[in-house]
Amino acid sequence: MKKLVLAFMGMAFFSAVNAQHSFGIHANGIMSNYSGEYKDGNVTIKQDGKYKASWKAGVAANLLLIDNFVFMPQLNLLSKGTKIKESGTETIGGFPVTYKLDGKGDYTYLELPLYFMYSSNGELGGFFAGLGPVFSYGLSGKEKVTTTVNFGGGSETETSDNKVKFDGKKDANDEFSHYNAFEFGGGLIAGYKTASGLFVNAHYHHGFSNISPDTDSKLKNKYFGVGIGYFFGGGATMKK
Repeated sequence: MKKLVLAFMGMAFFSAVNAQHSFGIHANGIMSNYSGEYKDGNVTIKQDGKYKASWKAGVAANLLLIDNFVFMPQLNLLSKGTKIKESGTETIGGFPVTYKLDGKGDYTYLELPLYFMYSSNGELGGFFAGLGPVFSYGLSGKEKVTTTVNFGGGSETETSDNKVKFDGKKDANDEFSHYNAFEFGGGLIAGYKTASGLFVNAHYHHGFSNISPDTDSKLKNKYFGVGIGYFFGGGATMKK
């Protein structure tokens, strides 16, 4: 199944490349996070992390559809994830106990955004904006959590490192963190392209599908970022 999905994503991109006038490369800085919830008995608890700085790089193609409407598929490698920072105080046996939790998750994905865009100025470049579906497939990842507990005059610190498997295994009881590999979402993009082919953009992606395999938990990736790229062939992609 994994090989089939990766092959489909590759063919979808390169079939578009073969049908268009130019292709390019791009690099992006992104801020990624996830949001979700899980059930503890009959209680639903929100599960939100904090944004973490990350990266995305890939290739893109431009295909003029009609007039100023452009189709831009991309094939990207990126690192999604989140940071967790929590602290608090509880009373146990009449004594105050404070805790601090620091964690981070890094998840590498292959991503296929399919943007349908409006470009303002044809072959001369110009402003562009669009949206489209985004298909992602998890490749690898790791998680690290450090917990510090202070009680009385002492403290105790424990660190756990887990590797990630994108195998969709439910209710696992092993040393791995398990997630669903396939993710479906949507994306927004806007930017400016020069006639020479240089372009800048800002974008936002939000996952619609649940990456958690457990039925009582929901997790969805999201990120925003800015990037720069270059289309080989410049303004030729916009010719009518």
